[in-house]
Amino acid sequence: MPAIIQIIKDALYGDERENITYGAKFTFEGIIVNRNDLTLQFWTNLQLIKNSIIFPSKYKTGIKFGGYRWWEVVHTELKTGGYITHCVPSQLQPDFTEITI
Repeated sequence: MPAIIQIIKDALYGDERENITYGAKFTFEGIIVNRNDLTLQFWTNLQLIKNSIIFPSKYKTGIKFGGYRWWEVVHTELKTGGYITHCVPSQLQPDFTEITI
């Protein structure tokens, strides 16, 4: 889910704060560079915005990834025509189950 960050400025005191909302989910391909319990690093040709939420679901072959965890993007760096994306476990756990009535 891509993060949409809006800076809100207090009219009275001039303080600024970030309001984060999330856009529609989408899928993309990436190559996992490093993964452990506390960090995930992957290369992709998309530049993901800080605070975006990702969920690695399966390998290109269709085999399930297995590490069922939501990750939050902390920063990206330009690398070989794409981006290395650094993530930490997310406190946000989105629910994409659809309710049918």
